[in-house]
Amino acid sequence: HMWAGWRLEQAADALSRHPHLAVDYNTFHALATRVLPLPGEYSFRVALPSDSTLEGYLYPGDYTLPPRATAPEVLSKMLSAFDSQAHRLAVLASQQKLTLHELVTLASIVQRESIRDSESPLIAGVFLNRLALTIPLSADPTTQYALATPDDWWPQIFIDPRLVQHPYNTYLTPGLPPGPIANPGAHALESAGHPAPTDFLYFRAACDESGSHNFSRTYREHLLWECGS
Repeated sequence: HMWAGWRLEQAADALSRHPHLAVDYNTFHALATRVLPLPGEYSFRVALPSDSTLEGYLYPGDYTLPPRATAPEVLSKMLSAFDSQAHRLAVLASQQKLTLHELVTLASIVQRESIRDSESPLIAGVFLNRLALTIPLSADPTTQYALATPDDWWPQIFIDPRLVQHPYNTYLTPGLPPGPIANPGAHALESAGHPAPTDFLYFRAACDESGSHNFSRTYREHLLWECGS
């Protein structure tokens, strides 16, 4: 099983530890970061910026693999699964005035922000509203991506995220980051392509630890949802 929301390094680590596969971590990582050539031909490769990795394109889900499957074999399955969706996703992207790569990037942030699938289209709608108004996305997962280490790929943020100098940090860099921060699942991709119509511009986690969010139209309203206020 390939979990939605994992970084490619997490996928490489889990696959290399799988007792029935023969996935070499370094080979998988080199393929996924395009140090080695893609294992096969895929229609979506024309949408990839020349310097981008395959982050975001390792399609999550359940895979049936032969015993002792190697890194190229496993990666090829994931890329083929994404490729089967690529044309439809590109059409959805164009309807949102995004490229396919931008849609996958947005979906990866939605994936990391959403605990409840039911909220994903609304979260996508908030981010698209912010993009349209050129307000920074200010998405915590992009700061986590910037602060990540192999010991903790999604670290808690205990400092002002605006202090973290990194091209993927959407508190500092306007617009979408240069590429996906994780591999979004089908629901996050659909949510980015079919966002909920909304005039919300903010959201924050509810204080009851339910995984749900409170949404706001104004920053003043957003501040009222702060836990402990």
